[in-house]
Amino acid sequence: MTAPAPSSRDSLRQLHRTLVAGLVAFWIVIGVFTYAGVVPLTRDAPFPPSVMAAICGAVLLVAVLWARPRVPARSASTGIDDYFRDERVRAGVNFVIFLLDGSATLAAVWTLLTGSWMTAVVSLVSIVIMAFNGPERFERSVDGLEP
Repeated sequence: MTAPAPSSRDSLRQLHRTLVAGLVAFWIVIGVFTYAGVVPLTRDAPFPPSVMAAICGAVLLVAVLWARPRVPARSASTGIDDYFRDERVRAGVNFVIFLLDGSATLAAVWTLLTGSWMTAVVSLVSIVIMAFNGPERFERSVDGLEP
């Protein structure tokens, strides 16, 4: 007997939690390397850390100000599972999650390479925003009114 396939909502939740846990684990590694005196891995950055912080910050702003509002809101008459079965909703939520993850990961890697505090701040802010913008946040939005 085969187990039933997980719902779209469960898959999105699992993806979101896994990505956030991976970012937290990566930051633990950066912390250990910093404590051990390994960070920065290189002093020869191809461009200033402020440029990478601005790029990652721009991706973060795109996720929060452009992509997140474009995810369709759940109406009061739509069940949560039905809401996440909609392809536009799944694609929108995935896009927001991946933009936030990309911003956090790119900034964290740059922090590991250069030891820049600016990219560290952008990465940590992206992780916090990502932690609070998972599928649970979108399933609470009803008729365009966000909690």
